[in-house]
Amino acid sequence: MSDTQNKRIDEIEEQIETLEGQLTSVRKVTPLHDATWYVKWIGVFFVCCAVLCRSVEEVPKIYDVMFSVIGTAAWLWVGIRWHDRALIVLNTILLAMLVSGGARYIVQWLT
Repeated sequence: MSDTQNKRIDEIEEQIETLEGQLTSVRKVTPLHDATWYVKWIGVFFVCCAVLCRSVEEVPKIYDVMFSVIGTAAWLWVGIRWHDRALIVLNTILLAMLVSGGARYIVQWLT
């Protein structure tokens, strides 16, 4: 082989290595340290608190519902800001169900 062919083969091998590196690396596409980032993590915290309340029978159900509403509303806001239809649909449905369940609980408590 000639020197030009060897150089060309080396260039092609470098391009292949570069492309393989790009295939294996995952790029973060969600924003970092903007308002949605903070609201997202606050929502995660509240949803985790809700699940904790749900798992302890001694905790009144209203705490589970309140924490779930806050966390779900936070995630709905994030979905709207990100224009993510899956997050919007999921959290809109969850929020409607949680608010209706919370309203039913409050009405039962008042009567």
